[in-house]
Amino acid sequence: SEVSQVSSELKTNKISPATGTTTTLGDSGDTFDIPSGATLDVTGATVSGLSAGKILQVVFTQGTSGDIDVDNNTTPTSAGSTFLVAITPAATSSKILIEFGSAYGKSQGGNYPGKVALYRQIGSGSYTNLNSGTDGMAYIRSTHPHPWVSSIVDSPSTTSAINYQLYVYTGGNDLVEFAEDGYWRFIRATEIGA
Repeated sequence: SEVSQVSSELKTNKISPATGTTTTLGDSGDTFDIPSGATLDVTGATVSGLSAGKILQVVFTQGTSGDIDVDNNTTPTSAGSTFLVAITPAATSSKILIEFGSAYGKSQGGNYPGKVALYRQIGSGSYTNLNSGTDGMAYIRSTHPHPWVSSIVDSPSTTSAINYQLYVYTGGNDLVEFAEDGYWRFIRATEIGA
């Protein structure tokens, strides 16, 4: 059932079981390395027991303390430590799911919206805006308090420390409240392995 031969390389087009329907590669504790650039094609096959796409870590900032208000400022401005989360990815291939929101948001006059943008800082670099839309990733325009939430999947391709932070601004001359003291708010970063 086993052929023992010392060789640095085996070249063949197909490996099939000599008897039955199962072929075993190696023994427990052995490692089979698939080099970078190679393709493992399992199209149409049933794959079981494969560990992939797992959650590697979850970090968050959350609480109920402090007001976050912006009055007639159309330039995105940091929302401060309340909406800041730091994560250091374990692998460059990981994706980072960022989720954020508040149980309270309103525009005092209801005439102009409040807008939320997500910024990213890698290492000691500068902050960059992750959303290209002019109205940001959350949009608040109502005199009645209501919750707001949003999320994005980022592929930073780094194992350096990353800060994700919300920036807030308005669409015109109005006071917008993004979080009110005593109301829940959060920002969460989840690393998903490739």
